[in-house]
Amino acid sequence: MQSMRALIVAIVFLAALLPLSVQAETLDSAQFQSYTIVMVPVKGNFGLCLAGQMFKLPSAKVESWYYYAGPSWTSEDQSLCLMPMFGQVTNRGLKEQDAAIYSLWGVWQPSDQFKVLGQGDLYTYDDEKEYLGWLTSDYFLTKEVSCGFHIERNVSDLYTDTTIGPHLGVTKGPCRLELQWHGSTEGKTHAVRLYTELLFF
Repeated sequence: MQSMRALIVAIVFLAALLPLSVQAETLDSAQFQSYTIVMVPVKGNFGLCLAGQMFKLPSAKVESWYYYAGPSWTSEDQSLCLMPMFGQVTNRGLKEQDAAIYSLWGVWQPSDQFKVLGQGDLYTYDDEKEYLGWLTSDYFLTKEVSCGFHIERNVSDLYTDTTIGPHLGVTKGPCRLELQWHGSTEGKTHAVRLYTELLFF
């Protein structure tokens, strides 16, 4: 049964890559993104979230570091979690500037087999503002293996870009490893991103 599920996932994943590959004119070099998240319960449904993120784009020689902190609220049935976050990013984007971050994170998991994650970041520089938002959904074939789709939108004074694509993920304990494919709807490029996550709660 699990081998049949894996075969179906592989077929769906490759089928999703086909239109993105046909549309794309260039393949960006690999991207790397890594999150470490610590959730600390405080009282009742409320808690504290601390997080750090690294994003690396070797082709543009960009390496950015993000730091977040904020309160968290979890629903009684544990299916919904909201986190307004504040933080700082160093060496952000092609302009390589530092910026303050105002962010909202959300997790919705109505069952063990389905999860939706969302994050919206507003970056404030000295002379401009930039928005980055993403939404990702996962269907869990087993407790450890999942597949899904994601959308990411970046809006700034310099450019606007939206990427979509499928991903495959493996979770073991607090660790998650994901292979993501990002196809741009404006720039006609696509990229492969290796995503890792450490979650402690």
